[in-house]
Amino acid sequence: MTNRFARTVRGVRLIAVALATVAGTALFAAPSASPAENCGTHQVCVWDQDDNQGQIIRFDAPTDGTCISATQTWPDGTTAAVRSVYNQLDTGSVAQLTPSDCSGETIGEVLGHKTGANTQDVGSFRVFRGCAPGNVCFWANGDFTGEMATKPWANFCQNTRGITATAVYNNSGSTINLYAGNFCLGANWLRTIETGKAAPLSEWVGRWNLA
Repeated sequence: MTNRFARTVRGVRLIAVALATVAGTALFAAPSASPAENCGTHQVCVWDQDDNQGQIIRFDAPTDGTCISATQTWPDGTTAAVRSVYNQLDTGSVAQLTPSDCSGETIGEVLGHKTGANTQDVGSFRVFRGCAPGNVCFWANGDFTGEMATKPWANFCQNTRGITATAVYNNSGSTINLYAGNFCLGANWLRTIETGKAAPLSEWVGRWNLA
């Protein structure tokens, strides 16, 4: 009887441990798993620890323009900064920005199927369609949504393919000048955008060229 009781107790303990392990997967990513294994297809995932460890929150199929705060309430109820992020989108990029409302110019970018570390300077993340290397991309809306125009540099003053652009991502490899209207004239100059940077625009852009 004693041996049978001992075996029963051990069995209950093993079941309890197994259940605790299963429950824990909802809160914590397995340390041995890669970010891609923990973050599903078409998701953007954030963690409360460096190197994609600790508690995880998954954003399933976020649409263009989605703003993700760099401060999250985690599954255990605590509120703390995002420490790492993984972009599992096929065609979208995740911009890192200083303001918490996804306004202003980007300070970094997490490309598709890549991981990124957060810093104290990052206040939010913006999901937007990727811009191919060698191109400058424009959007009709300031939140990087709406009609999109993609243009490579062609050694002369470029247009925005007919859209009234209020957001831009410069992936040309060079710093560019942005102009209002239909001419690259000094009087129409609005601002410069460094390569690798994206920003909403306070005025609509009609032309651009290399700085």
